[in-house]
Amino acid sequence: MSSLIVLVAVIIGVIGFIILHRIERRILNPPDRNRGEGNE
Repeated sequence: MSSLIVLVAVIIGVIGFIILHRIERRILNPPDRNRGEGNE
């Protein structure tokens, strides 16, 4: 039972981290401004 809780917690943590990273990148680098620049 505890392993299931840990698994869910890890999944939520990863999803939350990705969402925060995307929001942070949007604030720092607006997509309209970087279109055609820095395609790396």
